[in-house]
Amino acid sequence: MSSKTFSPLEALFYAFGMYLAASLADAVAKHLQVRLHFSEVNFIVSASGLAFMVGLSAAQRGWRKALASAYWPWHAARALVLGVMMLLVFYALKELTLPQFYVYVYTSPFFTCLFSALFLKEKIAPMEIGAIALSFFGVLVCSQADSGSLALSSGAVAAIASAFLYGVAALIARKIGADEYPPLFSISMYLGMMAVSVPYMGEHFLMPTMNEWGWSVVLSGFCLLSLLGLGVVFARSPSVAAVASMKYTQIVWGIVLGFFFFDTIPQLQTLLGGGMIIAAGLLVLYREAKKKG
Repeated sequence: MSSKTFSPLEALFYAFGMYLAASLADAVAKHLQVRLHFSEVNFIVSASGLAFMVGLSAAQRGWRKALASAYWPWHAARALVLGVMMLLVFYALKELTLPQFYVYVYTSPFFTCLFSALFLKEKIAPMEIGAIALSFFGVLVCSQADSGSLALSSGAVAAIASAFLYGVAALIARKIGADEYPPLFSISMYLGMMAVSVPYMGEHFLMPTMNEWGWSVVLSGFCLLSLLGLGVVFARSPSVAAVASMKYTQIVWGIVLGFFFFDTIPQLQTLLGGGMIIAAGLLVLYREAKKKG
């Protein structure tokens, strides 16, 4: 990718590819958890990501300033939140089909919206209230396919809890501010992921096979590609809202990858609930675009 600002079509094309990479990472993580514990998968991803991001920071700023920041107390709080969030994400990936996982995880914009109103005193427009309600009903519809009742399964609870924590982490990131050196957000996230994984690994650790090590390398590559690639796309896109809307293609990728790699076919309730959550998310993005426009 060049350093120029992308055209709208280029931005959407790159975003499409980066969200595909993220979906492939989720599929590989689900595959690895056939034998490995979710905490071990979390640790492997975070250790490789941390090594890369610290190296990148050192190359750009020098070793002495690689981790320099005036916001480390806030980074530490965000790291803890994201560490727990990622454990929940990997657990949810193990318990749910990929389409179900994405439907529940993409309730995160609505938690962010609520937190902004509660803690940052931002006004919630009627359209956003409607979107939150629509998302809630979408979750109820999906729960019918997931557990056969309005009661949520443990995987669904984990996915929604991870979306809640993502909203908390987004709030902390806004507190840190846009002037922070960007790689430090990733470095602190990986540190948090490693820290919360270690207590679980003693009891559940299994030495990965050569095949699993190979898939772990693939997983780490897809994670870094999507993380860094989406950062570039958002920074150079003429429309952040348009790029953000592409994340809902992951529900489609979840259906495709789930069918080809895990022999799963989504139920009608999952598709209906997912459609409601996608529509609600697009309403929030539309509202944000209007406020900034």
